[in-house]
Amino acid sequence: MAMQLYVRLGVAALRKEANELEELLANKDLNVEQLVAERMATSLTPNPPDALLHQLRNHARGVHAKQATRRRERAATLRAQADMWEGRLAS
Repeated sequence: MAMQLYVRLGVAALRKEANELEELLANKDLNVEQLVAERMATSLTPNPPDALLHQLRNHARGVHAKQATRRRERAATLRAQADMWEGRLAS
């Protein structure tokens, strides 16, 4: 019985991580702004010029695009693992 509980907790964790990855993919603008905010937080310039913000946003869009495929694949893998464990639990 305890093993079933651990498996259910593991499945829930897998699905939660997959959902978080998919939310990042679905909210491109939010993800880009978060990346820009992280860069600005570590910047020495408290009020960066517009040109720098434009450059940071372009860089963040590129980062988002590069990570999109990997995140999509990771989310699919996590869901497949969750389905596999649920199938084992059901049998």
